[in-house]
Order: sequence, then C-alpha cells, then structure tokens
Amino acid sequence: MTRTLVVMRHAKSSWETDDPDIDRPLARRGERDAAAAGALLAARGLRPDVVLLSPATRAAQTWAGVRRGGLHADDVRTVRDIYERDADALVAAVRELPDEARTVLVVGHHPGVPEAVTLVAAREATECWRRLDERFPTSALAVVELDAGWSALGVTTARLVAFEVPRG
Repeated sequence: MTRTLVVMRHAKSSWETDDPDIDRPLARRGERDAAAAGALLAARGLRPDVVLLSPATRAAQTWAGVRRGGLHADDVRTVRDIYERDADALVAAVRELPDEARTVLVVGHHPGVPEAVTLVAAREATECWRRLDERFPTSALAVVELDAGWSALGVTTARLVAFEVPRG
C-alpha cells in the first residue's frame, strides 16, 4: 500500500519585525504562496490525513494559508523536533505515525526539509531531482511515495514523484 509524504518548506517569512526567529510571521508574498500551495495540492488530490508542523509561527501561518487554498486535515500536530533540527528528527517524527495515515504533510524549515527528502528518496536522473538539487526555496513542495508503512521510512526507501514551487 503506497503512502505519500509531502514535505514543504514554510512560505516566505517577513524580516520586518524584531521578533525572535520562532515568532517571525509570514510576509504578504508568503501568505499568497501558501494559498497557492494549498490549491495545487487540493487540485492534485493530495489531501493529508496528518499534518506535522514546526512550532514556528511562520509554519502555522503557512498551514493556515494552505487551508485557505483549499486543503484540510483533521489531525494537525505541532512537533517541536521539526524546528531547528536535522533531517533525522523530521524522518523520526513521520516514522512514528500510524499506518492508517495514507498521506502526510510536513511543514518545516531549511535545511531539514530538503535534507529529509534527499535522505529518504532514492536518487534518480529526473527533472524533479534536477530542480530540487538546484534550489529548495520557500513554499517548495516535494512529494515522496513509500510502498511500505511509515516505520519503514529510511535511507532511500522512497521515491521522489514531484517537486513544485507554488507562487501566488
């Protein structure tokens, strides 16, 4: 049974405040891009059973924008280890999920988000990989598929099937 992991870097944050990093809000462009990401995911039928969010304000606001774009989930969890942690922490959070969850969305940060994708997805000579290797900007979405339960997610156990950078 295939499971789908959507790994998203939070939308563009604002640098116009003196807030601590964890409290930095989204910029107006980030709000638009997050809504565009939600519309894109909804149009592709990628509806998450579980959403894992960094505790950073910009991650929560990114999810709010994704919802405005048309995506919804009943199970939304804030996971402390996704903020300022490495790819292993992000992957560990996903591995703990129940197998009943078919699609999972993670909203996190650079460098953990792109590192997690390059850790779990087997490298192939595809356009998705070329674009991901070039840059993983804010609002970027990597879609990874796994033909096993979440506990099996590990080094090159999945495949990268899409890489998008929604802009609103």
